[in-house]
Amino acid sequence: MKYILITGASGGIGYKVAEKFLNDTDYRVILQYNTGVHKIAELEKKFPYRIESHKVNFNLETEVEGFRKTLKKYKHIDYLVVSSGISKISTINFLSDESLNEIIEVNLKVPIKITKTVSEKMVHNEFGKIVMIASIWGMTGASCESVYSATKAGIISFANSLAKELGSSNINVNTISPGFIDTDMNFEISTTDRDIFLNEVPERRAGTPEEVANAIFFLLSNEANYINGTNLKIDGGYL
Repeated sequence: MKYILITGASGGIGYKVAEKFLNDTDYRVILQYNTGVHKIAELEKKFPYRIESHKVNFNLETEVEGFRKTLKKYKHIDYLVVSSGISKISTINFLSDESLNEIIEVNLKVPIKITKTVSEKMVHNEFGKIVMIASIWGMTGASCESVYSATKAGIISFANSLAKELGSSNINVNTISPGFIDTDMNFEISTTDRDIFLNEVPERRAGTPEEVANAIFFLLSNEANYINGTNLKIDGGYL
């Protein structure tokens, strides 16, 4: 029996990834979430006995360390999708130190810690596939999201390095860099700003969480065994 861990499983992308693997595989699915309890409950009702869910606040060190101890009890975790992330739109001079620390903790530090814990099992079993959700803003930077952009750039660099480090243990590490995707994270953007941005996207539309989930599903499949250290843009041709 294969096990997959999905962090940020109640978010727009994470939820669709969880749904995809529950529908299209027989894997046991480990879900980490913080908010959106009702969404996780829906999945548990639809797929009883296949889900192990853990409510963990990635901004609380005690909860993170407790979760890592729980993960160490598994004999193997074969696949990891790091989908957790937060964004706070603000110019750097108005971004509080508290918000700055939260973004770095949730988007960069904790994903590295979780990956460290899971990769130890993958190395022992000489098998594993990891996909981390980055962002096109980690490639080019976004005004009013400088810290968010920095954390996503860090994720891309971390994954590239890890691919070289773990490749000899039959472990693939890749990143996905979404553009404008229809998720709750983008709801705070005004309709005017949304229209301006999408007018610059060649496809003239936002991407869907399902489209991102499909790409992740491919990268974790056997068909992608020789894809390692790649950052896949899903942005409708924006960059």
